[in-house]
Amino acid sequence: MNRTNLNRLKLRTFLTLGVTTLSAGCVTVGPDYEPMVLEAPAEWAQAQAPTEQPTVLPVPTDLWWHGFDDPQLVQLVERSRVENLDLRTAGSRIAQARASLGISRSDRFPVGEASGSRTRSQSSEAVGTGREVDFYRLGLDAGWEHDLCGGTRRSIEAAVADLEGRVADHEAALISVSAETALRYVEVRALQSRLQIANKNLAAQQDTYELTQFRAQAGLSTELDVQLARSNLESTRARVPDLESQLAKTRHALSVLLGAPPGTLDEELEASGPIPAASPDIAVGVPAEVLRRRPDVRSAERAVAAQSALVGVATAQLYPSLRLSGSIGLEALSLDGLTGGNASAWSFGPSISLPIFNRGKLRRGVDLQVELLEQSEINYRKTVLGALSEVEDALVALRAEQERQEAYEEATLAAANAVELSLTLYRTGISDFQAVLEAQRSLYSLEDL
Repeated sequence: MNRTNLNRLKLRTFLTLGVTTLSAGCVTVGPDYEPMVLEAPAEWAQAQAPTEQPTVLPVPTDLWWHGFDDPQLVQLVERSRVENLDLRTAGSRIAQARASLGISRSDRFPVGEASGSRTRSQSSEAVGTGREVDFYRLGLDAGWEHDLCGGTRRSIEAAVADLEGRVADHEAALISVSAETALRYVEVRALQSRLQIANKNLAAQQDTYELTQFRAQAGLSTELDVQLARSNLESTRARVPDLESQLAKTRHALSVLLGAPPGTLDEELEASGPIPAASPDIAVGVPAEVLRRRPDVRSAERAVAAQSALVGVATAQLYPSLRLSGSIGLEALSLDGLTGGNASAWSFGPSISLPIFNRGKLRRGVDLQVELLEQSEINYRKTVLGALSEVEDALVALRAEQERQEAYEEATLAAANAVELSLTLYRTGISDFQAVLEAQRSLYSLEDL
């Protein structure tokens, strides 16, 4: 075995033995993370009675948009989950966190690099020969920093928790984009329905206007009735452009959600369709289980775990650090001399460092990370409370909307009957035109809700 290979073996053996020996004495400073306690009530305050809640969901919760039984809605939501730009950004953040984790894990292993140099120097005649000298070097340098107090391990813990948090954020973005897409699609169908109602009322009010003109010409009513009918007709006509504008803007917003330019879906959504309706039965589940499924709660919890590990990273900087380093190479005063048998050189040795004069700064760094940990814990509790409030509010709104819808259906039916009766009485001269006008306005107002 030549001298160079022998030196290379010495370096590798030295680093391997050093890593093995020192790893046995590792300690990990900083707090060990304990999962946050999920404080949730035993049941929802606004939940229906257990006998009224469905025991089986009609569709899986992660495919809730299929419950509307609208193929076009399903297709649009699934397109948005692939093409939406916010989701692509969230996916990129996962890749970014994964790369950061890889960087943190690489700190556990030795590093090495090859180098080569040529240096020309000249010393003064007062202290040397005064001649120019060339110095050539080829070498392999290696080093390994022992994770003496667990700073690297804590850094890896923080990176793992951050990656898991980014995954939860991506799930939250999926839910948000899916819901936003479905909402915009429902708004498109609702605006198309409102336009149909407006056009239907325009036709009815046109007939009424012509009726008042005929009666005025026959001397059975006054010009006031004609002008009131015309005012009612034009007022309804004026609402049509606003509804068309809202419809165009909503279609544009839906296109953007799919990562496409505004106007892309105009032709696809030109034809009117029914307003999607889901089953009124909602299985809300147990509060604690609902919170565990929510990605925003999981993301907030992972943020606490990551920050807890960062406290350990800052604490480790208060303690000594130990580094093993070594190098092997060839050194000579000429390029030809590098190939000679006496050109080999090597060095091995540990180095230890301990902060002394900057310990106050490092302690303040620990205090900073502790306060950030406190803030992340507060944010977690705030996220949990917000999630509970959102579900409770949704249950209240759902029940109120169901009752409101039933009442409006009855009111609309009564208003339609009132329009027919008022027109009949007006034709026979029993009632004045004001009753017709009020009945038509009431019907249109109820139908447009």
